[in-house]
Amino acid sequence: YRHLPEKAFVQIANELSAKGLCEPLIATNGLSSQTVLVDFNRRLQDVLRRLRVQHPDAGVYVFIDAADNAKMAAQDAKESCFVDYLLQSRFGEGCHFVFSARTGRMREFWPEGAFDQVEIKPFDEDEVFQFLKRKFADANSSIAKKLYVRTAGSPRTMAGILSDCKTLK
Repeated sequence: YRHLPEKAFVQIANELSAKGLCEPLIATNGLSSQTVLVDFNRRLQDVLRRLRVQHPDAGVYVFIDAADNAKMAAQDAKESCFVDYLLQSRFGEGCHFVFSARTGRMREFWPEGAFDQVEIKPFDEDEVFQFLKRKFADANSSIAKKLYVRTAGSPRTMAGILSDCKTLK
């Protein structure tokens, strides 16, 4: 459901709207993905204009996590995927999209040259300690080492583990 272009573009635009960067995007049933994409692009341009009032060199960077999962869901449902629309569209200078996906799935879903691949390496033990210190002032290297061993330094796994933690006790 969230892989559909008309759903994803509305969600992204409205997250930007909630931050006061553009007007909301309201898509009624029956609008084509292409129509919603045009309106989405307008919202991105609005965001860019607003940011550039104070910061002339500003850019808009939209991060799409788990793009491969969206592609798999679209393929399973035999439907379009918003990620493909983003990769094939032009949004003007200053608008950028960053996608995360499992490395092994990238070439399965998108042709070589459709993306620049940047490997995100896990945190080392010191980086885990720094990450932990940002959330818990009383963090120590012993706790950080345990977290590192448990998560293999994966920031995403650490964030999941720590999301509900109020204390290290």
